[in-house]
Amino acid sequence: MAPMTVAVVPTWGHRDHLQRFLPTLLEQTRPFARVLVVGDKGNETIVGSRPGVELQTTSANLGFAAAVNRGIERALSAKTVDLVAVINDDVSLDPEWHAQAESAIHLRPEYGSCATCLLQLQRPDKVASPAIDWHPSGFASEVLNGEAPPPASAPPRAVWGASAAAALYRRELFESVGKFDEGLFAYQEDVELALRSRRAGWKCVMAPAARGLHLGFGSNRPFAVGGSYADYFNARNRIAMLVTTLPSAEWRGHWRQIAATQIRLLATSFPEGRAGAVCAGVLHGLLWVPRALRARRRVSDVISRAADRRVP
Repeated sequence: MAPMTVAVVPTWGHRDHLQRFLPTLLEQTRPFARVLVVGDKGNETIVGSRPGVELQTTSANLGFAAAVNRGIERALSAKTVDLVAVINDDVSLDPEWHAQAESAIHLRPEYGSCATCLLQLQRPDKVASPAIDWHPSGFASEVLNGEAPPPASAPPRAVWGASAAAALYRRELFESVGKFDEGLFAYQEDVELALRSRRAGWKCVMAPAARGLHLGFGSNRPFAVGGSYADYFNARNRIAMLVTTLPSAEWRGHWRQIAATQIRLLATSFPEGRAGAVCAGVLHGLLWVPRALRARRRVSDVISRAADRRVP
């Protein structure tokens, strides 16, 4: 039986995004088995008239991680579903996106996720949200962000992790290491999942021919004391992720670089006018350390069990 993919689109209060970009998910040359939109009831009129699209309503804004997880759970309740595509509501997919991503992820059994080449909506000659790279200083960056994209004819290649703005995941990855960390709410959750997955033996591939356009920061809002909620969540969640998921060997080998990076990120936020949000995020992250240490033990147990099962 051919693999089946369900696309999960988290959204909250962005009917304009869905109206504009949802049709591109329905115009794939390799159709999705279903498209699950997870969000508020205000999307009923947009979703209700489109065959193959379902609306999974939530009573409140759950944040990216929890909304996507509700969709993943519903998608994987059907045993015939092998893959889950996670797509931001502000992403427009090229018609070949699914076919190219699916082909790439099946190149090797250890590829648990597939990163795809999203370009900037306003500047489609520049890369927006492709793959994730990881630095020993405990910091994740986006591969090729702001640069010219690789040729669509370039072969798929291994990368550190996938940006969840538009990515494809195997069922087995979620079943072995779990889904996105809902405690993070939004931002850095794809980095944390990639870090957790790699510790269990999963790898990631990037498909340059799986393309789309990304509006970006569609859900961001100003923070009351300066900066934005993206600044706040990124600062908080980096600390939580490092404490919860970073391997002990990396802590021992790079703790000075990690500490220096956190100080640098905080220092540069002042001249950039983002200090209020970043300081609040850092403080919240530090207050979360006891909770994160307890979560670290649970994550380590999950990873150990997943490694014992020997990722195929």
